[in-house]
Formats: sequence, structure tokens, C-alpha cells
Amino acid sequence: MLKKLERAERNYEESQKRTAELKARLEKLRREENRNARLAASKVRSKAIASAGALVEMAGLLEADKGALLGGLLELADAFRKEPESGQIREWKGQGDDFLAEWKKPRKSPRKPPAD
Repeated sequence: MLKKLERAERNYEESQKRTAELKARLEKLRREENRNARLAASKVRSKAIASAGALVEMAGLLEADKGALLGGLLELADAFRKEPESGQIREWKGQGDDFLAEWKKPRKSPRKPPAD
């Protein structure tokens, strides 16, 4: 009877140890998964920021005053919030889409932003 009890206690202790090991492993995997998700989101955000910067460059605004540029972007954001389907926004979209289509065409000479 004593051996059965000792064996049961030993099995219980081993189970406790194994459970603790598995919990630690699970926590490590969860941390790794969360880190990977944060990295993926960061990559998506970085790509979006780089794309926005490329649009600023295409528009010839890379050297523009930062305050003026931001003010213009804030006005644009306000227009999008107020009336995302307005005629002005559709017009801007058409101009932008046309410019992007031209930009993507193969050229022999360097590309320049549109002249005002």
C-alpha cells in the first residue's frame, strides 16, 4: 500500500512539473505570436508611410514647408471626413489616378512632378 501511495505521489509531482513546463511553453508561444503580430502590423504601417512619402515626392512637395504641407493635408482629411464622395474629392481622385497611370508608364527620361 505504501508503494502505491509513493508511486501516486511521484506521478502527481511529475504531472505538476510537466504541467508547469507546458504552461511556460504555452506562454512563450503566446508571447512569440503577439510579437510576430506586432511586427507584421509594423511592417504594414511602415509600407503605408513609405507609400505616402512617395506620393508627396511625386507631387513635388518633398521640399515644401512642413507646416504648409501638413496644413494642406489636414484640410484634405477634413474634406474626406465631411463629404467622402464630394465632387471635389472625385476630381482630385481623377487627377491623381491619371498622374499615377502616366507615372507607371515606361519612360526613357527622368520623371518630373506636374508643372503648375
